[in-house]
Amino acid sequence: MADTQLLQNYSDQEKAAYLSVIASLASADREASAAEVEFLQQLAHQAGLSGALPNRL
Repeated sequence: MADTQLLQNYSDQEKAAYLSVIASLASADREASAAEVEFLQQLAHQAGLSGALPNRL
Protein backbone atom coordinates (compact mmCIF):
# COMPACT_ATOMS: atom_id res chain seq x y z
CA MET A 1 0.00 0.00 0.00
CA ALA A 2 1.41 3.39 -0.96
CA ASP A 3 1.82 6.13 1.61
CA THR A 4 -0.67 8.89 1.02
CA GLN A 5 -0.46 12.25 2.73
CA LEU A 6 -3.64 13.09 4.59
CA LEU A 7 -5.44 16.23 3.45
CA GLN A 8 -2.82 16.78 0.76
CA ASN A 9 -4.83 19.37 -1.16
CA TYR A 10 -5.44 21.60 1.87
CA SER A 11 -3.43 24.43 3.40
CA ASP A 12 -1.67 23.95 6.73
CA GLN A 13 -4.31 26.15 8.37
CA GLU A 14 -7.12 23.96 7.00
CA LYS A 15 -5.30 20.79 8.06
CA ALA A 16 -4.85 22.20 11.57
CA ALA A 17 -8.54 23.11 11.70
CA TYR A 18 -9.64 19.59 10.70
CA LEU A 19 -7.26 17.98 13.18
CA SER A 20 -8.38 20.39 15.91
CA VAL A 21 -11.94 19.16 15.46
CA ILE A 22 -10.74 15.56 15.77
CA ALA A 23 -8.75 16.52 18.88
CA SER A 24 -11.78 18.18 20.45
CA LEU A 25 -13.83 15.03 19.89
CA ALA A 26 -11.06 12.88 21.34
CA SER A 27 -10.95 15.03 24.45
CA ALA A 28 -14.69 15.54 24.88
CA ASP A 29 -14.40 13.95 28.32
CA ARG A 30 -11.87 16.72 29.19
CA GLU A 31 -9.04 14.20 29.24
CA ALA A 32 -6.74 12.85 26.57
CA SER A 33 -5.00 9.57 27.17
CA ALA A 34 -1.43 9.02 26.09
CA ALA A 35 -2.73 6.82 23.28
CA GLU A 36 -5.07 9.57 22.05
CA VAL A 37 -2.27 12.15 22.10
CA GLU A 38 0.03 9.78 20.20
CA PHE A 39 -2.69 9.12 17.61
CA LEU A 40 -3.29 12.84 17.10
CA GLN A 41 0.45 13.44 16.73
CA GLN A 42 0.61 10.69 14.11
CA LEU A 43 -2.32 12.23 12.23
CA ALA A 44 -0.58 15.60 12.23
CA HIS A 45 2.61 14.00 10.94
CA GLN A 46 0.74 12.10 8.21
CA ALA A 47 -0.98 15.33 7.19
CA GLY A 48 2.45 16.90 6.72
CA LEU A 49 2.13 19.41 9.55
CA SER A 50 5.44 20.33 11.09
CA GLY A 51 6.89 22.69 13.65
CA ALA A 52 4.55 24.31 16.14
CA LEU A 53 1.29 23.45 14.39
CA PRO A 54 0.91 19.90 15.76
CA ASN A 55 1.66 21.16 19.26
CA ARG A 56 -1.24 23.62 19.06
CA LEU A 57 -3.78 20.89 18.34
